[in-house]
Order: sequence, then structure tokens, then C-alpha cells
Amino acid sequence: MQATKIPVKSGPSTQPAASSPGSAQSPPGGGAGRSVFVGRQPIFDAQRVVMGYELLFRSGEKNSADHRDANQATLRTVDNTLNVIGLRELVGDKLAFVNFPRDLVLNDSYGVLPPRQTVIELLEDVVIDAELIEGCRRIKKAGFFLALDDVVFSPEYAPLLEIADLVKLDVMQSDLATCHAIVDQHRRPGLSFLAEKVETYEVFEQMRRIGCRYFQGYFFCKPEVVSAKPLVGAKHQYLRLIKELTAMPFEFGRVEETIRTEVSLSVKLLRYLNSSAVGLPQPVASIKQAMALLGEQKLKQWGSLVAVTCLSEDKPAELARVCLVRARFCELLGVTLKAKNSDLDLFLLGLLSAIDALVDRPMSEILKDLSLANDIKATLMGGSTPLGKLLLVVHACERGDFKRAALAGKMLGLADALVADSYKQAMQWADNAMGEAG
Repeated sequence: MQATKIPVKSGPSTQPAASSPGSAQSPPGGGAGRSVFVGRQPIFDAQRVVMGYELLFRSGEKNSADHRDANQATLRTVDNTLNVIGLRELVGDKLAFVNFPRDLVLNDSYGVLPPRQTVIELLEDVVIDAELIEGCRRIKKAGFFLALDDVVFSPEYAPLLEIADLVKLDVMQSDLATCHAIVDQHRRPGLSFLAEKVETYEVFEQMRRIGCRYFQGYFFCKPEVVSAKPLVGAKHQYLRLIKELTAMPFEFGRVEETIRTEVSLSVKLLRYLNSSAVGLPQPVASIKQAMALLGEQKLKQWGSLVAVTCLSEDKPAELARVCLVRARFCELLGVTLKAKNSDLDLFLLGLLSAIDALVDRPMSEILKDLSLANDIKATLMGGSTPLGKLLLVVHACERGDFKRAALAGKMLGLADALVADSYKQAMQWADNAMGEAG
């Protein structure tokens, strides 16, 4: 019997829900002016469409929340979500997954978050008793979703399994047979299963077949099938555009020819130049005029992000967003690093870091046709380079591993607060850029 699907757009507003006086513990204030680390791990459905994000935050100044105090860690997560970044900026109209320890469940601290858009995750080390079970019933009664994270399926969990909406299965901790047995034993209407830490397409397929409806992990960041088949149609033109944008010396004429021969690129460029985001005093009527107004640097950046978003049209939208976050993040940190590479090179480093997944071709084959600096190419090929440490910072932030991000950042001389603020800016920029690129 199929589990009931958790709605994705079930709440009309992303504003905090009002809580009854004395029923919820407000998060600590003072968020203004404070840098925070932001981890936003996407959660997909079986069609690889994002249905929500798990929110992972740490204090930028201290690098990591004090895990000795789980209550304080969660309160900081909620504070940073509502008072520093903004829930709408982080998840839009998707679901927000937030971990809650026992004490904050019992005193209803989730009440400041919006019901029907928030999934309360019960931590795996929680003590289960009648008091906790009653607290979880209040969560459901208030309109929140309830998820059980990495649970041990012992008898005391039975009452929670009767009311939970979601059970998370850690594929790194349990083998396929164990996960299959758990799904079969506890399957019921209204209960869905989520496979987390899914790092390969094969594991995604295995967990989907045994009955998991949702998935968390970066399985989409590598090619599903690496083949030598040629790119056809528009994808070939988008890759050609990247090639011309990275050519040395840069030739406006060749870029113009590429844009003019792909109708979708021409339309997107003119639409972008005529949009309120650019704010030109008069409409632009020709491709040549549009390119001249943008200038080389802006044209390279616009063309690169459009090419990547177009290349990802048959891929999960989150893959394009990941590429754009990486691009802007590398660019922002590059200003501080004062690398010999231009800002654009670092932008391209992040942008192209998952291009093999976009076109399902080996990275080595793609890079043969791109005129990139040798150290950029070596880094994209996985070489041990100084810029490789920059990608380590990026990948660690994506996974919410801010301890590793701080260690990699320190090797580059990057302050924790700078990394935090740059990643926040990069996520916001990527969300805006995806709209502009369309």
C-alpha cells in the first residue's frame, strides 16, 4: 500500500505562525549584524524534484554550534532562519526540515515556525516515554509534520511510528536488506520513507524500488551514464557558448554568432537586457547592441549562467542551482584570496564543477574544448591544487559540514565569518540568477 504524499506547497505563507502566550520558547534575538553559516540540503521526490530543504546552521563567529547543548543549537537554527536569513529566502514555498531535541519538543518551541511548511525532525538519541509521545501528538495537532531521524526500531518507537509522517533511513549506516525490511515492516498509509546520504544514482534507484518516496544526498552531482554519444541540438549550442566565452583571446564576433544561431539564447539575452533587473533607459533591439551594453565581463557571466541552466533542463533544477551557488561562492572568496586568476575564472571554476553531470560526459572530454587556465582545468579534474582547497570549502558547506569548511578555509586564510557570509550571499544570488537566466 502506497504511503500518503507529504504536500509540498501546503502553507499559504512563510511567515512565522503566532504561538500561544507561554506555549513556545522564543529563539534568542540579536541576529542583526551577525554572520551565520547556512547549510541547505535539498530533499527530492522520486522524480528528483525538490520538495524541501533540511536547514543546518552554525554561528559564523564560533564556526559551529555547541553540540554539547542540542537545545541551543536548534534555537540558533530557528533564530538564523527567521531573524537573520529569512525562511522565504532559504526554502521559498518548499518544506523546511528542522531537528528538534526532547526539551524543545516538550515545551513547544517549534511554535514560532509556520505549521504545514515545517517538518519537525526528532533526533535519534531522544529518550522516548509517555511525556515525549504526548509532545509529538501536540506537534501533529498544531499542524506540523513529524519525521523520525535515524530511529532504532525498538518497541518503544511503536507509538511514534503510528503518528509520524516520515521515517529517515541512513543508507550509510544500514544495508539495502535492512532498509527493505524496515520499509516492509512499517509501511502504512500516511507514512513515507526518506533515504538520506544517497551519494550515487544506483543507491537512489535501489531505495526507490524498495519503497522510499523521498531522497536526500548529492547523487545527482555525478553523471548517471557516462557515454561517448554526441551532444545534439540546443545542448551542443550551450556548450559551444561556454567554449567561446572562455576562449583566449575573447572574440565578440564568435560569441555573437553562437547566440544568434540559437533562438533561445537570443531571446534570453534580449529579455535580460530589457528587464527591470538591468534598468536600461531604453529597450535593446539587437544582439550586437545587447552585447556591447553588457561588456565582456558581464557578457561572460550572463552567458555562462544561462548556458548552465539550459544544459540542466532535463536534470533536477537543484543541479543548476548548485552550480550557480558554487560559481558565486568561489567568485566572492576569490576577491579575498587575491588569486592570480580573474574573478571570472573562479566563477567558472564553481560553475563548471558539475558540468559532467549536466551533459553526462567525462570531465576530461569536456575540458579538452574549453580554453581555461591550466590550474582551473587541473582543479576540475580533481588534482591537488590550491584552488582545490576552495572547492573543498564549497563542498563542505553544501553538506552542512562546517567544521570541515572551517579547516579548509583556514588553509586558505579565510575567516569563518567571511565564509559564512559569502555562502549566504551565494545562495541568494543563485536563486535570483535562475530567474534572470530564464
